[in-house]
Amino acid sequence: MYASRTCSVNGFCTSLFNHPRILASTINFAVTGALVLLLTACGGGGGSSPGFGSAPAGSTSSGSGSTTGSGSTTGSGSTTGSGSTSGSGSGSTTAPTAPVYSIGSGSGSGFKDGVIDTSKTTLDSGDTATLRANIVDQINNPPTADLVVNFSSTCTSAGLASFGAVTQVTRGLFSVDYTNKGCDNAADVVTVVLNQNGHIATVKIKMVGPQVLAVNFVSATLNQLALAGIGGNESSELTFKVAGPQGVPVVGKQVDFTINTQVGGATILKGRETGVTDQAGLVRTVINSGTIAGPVNVKAIERSTGRQGISSDIVISTGVPDSVRFSLSYTPQNPGLAASTDLVEVSLTIIASDIFGNNPTDGTRVSFVSPESGNVESSCLLVNGVCTVKWRSTAPRPLDMRATILAYTSGAEHFTDNNGNSVYDSSD
Repeated sequence: MYASRTCSVNGFCTSLFNHPRILASTINFAVTGALVLLLTACGGGGGSSPGFGSAPAGSTSSGSGSTTGSGSTTGSGSTTGSGSTSGSGSGSTTAPTAPVYSIGSGSGSGFKDGVIDTSKTTLDSGDTATLRANIVDQINNPPTADLVVNFSSTCTSAGLASFGAVTQVTRGLFSVDYTNKGCDNAADVVTVVLNQNGHIATVKIKMVGPQVLAVNFVSATLNQLALAGIGGNESSELTFKVAGPQGVPVVGKQVDFTINTQVGGATILKGRETGVTDQAGLVRTVINSGTIAGPVNVKAIERSTGRQGISSDIVISTGVPDSVRFSLSYTPQNPGLAASTDLVEVSLTIIASDIFGNNPTDGTRVSFVSPESGNVESSCLLVNGVCTVKWRSTAPRPLDMRATILAYTSGAEHFTDNNGNSVYDSSD
């Protein structure tokens, strides 16, 4: 419905109505070396055999020997011999490889590779455990270098747990506090990674979610809805929070929604009758308006405990201006200087109501035109049923010195509701 009201500067007003449809490690070992044996052969003596020298691979050997002799009754003899051996060899040894570090818990012979030490294996919501991870070399000695580690977990990735500052108690021994901030996980895996080689250690901790203590209404996208079928805003999304001790969010809880009254046909949007809380403990639903005006509330019930929360009032009304409840006024009444002076201002104010005399929805736009003379702001938004614009005098100026201003908005044609159902039908 376009409802309009026209006023002239001399005080005469008329109303016009038009009704439109509204609507990981690699270990490398290297060992090298060489062994050299030096052997020296010896020789000499009459009637002896030649002498030889020998050496292992990588060496050389040479030897020679001779024997001469003569005999008679008196007999004489001589023997000469000589032998020589020489050898040589060479080899090299590389420097030892860098130490390979492992991460785990304990030290010395009690070191457990790949295991984080924890002060608690179960954490209730709000509780804290101290985690420790130790780094050792191949023979379980502390490291000689400065190393870096990083902690992570399933619950921290979900934003439901947190690590404190990581501290190095002694060289290679790292400690950190781990706090449950609402995580409910029977086997939360905490991992620590040794940055230098990717070695990891882990531990599983049972995380117990917070006890449900409250279901609280948070917000509604709209607090006022139009009656179903007449156009305007007919639905609103409502948000609730399921909370535990100290208001911590409770995640993964099922919540059911109902309306506190069936009068007027207001309903929960199909498919949104239940919901599950997200990581912030929030759950949402949507309400649709009915055909009877009045306030309604939505109730949220946490299924496992039965704890409830109720929304603030959602007012169902027409939400649109009624044609006979659309009023335009102005001041000052007779801007005498406007006939000869520019920028003389006149305030134009709209007051609008729906069929029940209630305020239309805040933000409803009212438009203005001044076809004959002057300059007028194009529109304003209703707040509590009221909005105001400025008209300023300027050329051209009509001969009769009258300027017409037209105000219009989407609305509803007025009717007499004979059966009181708030909807226009054949009996009206």
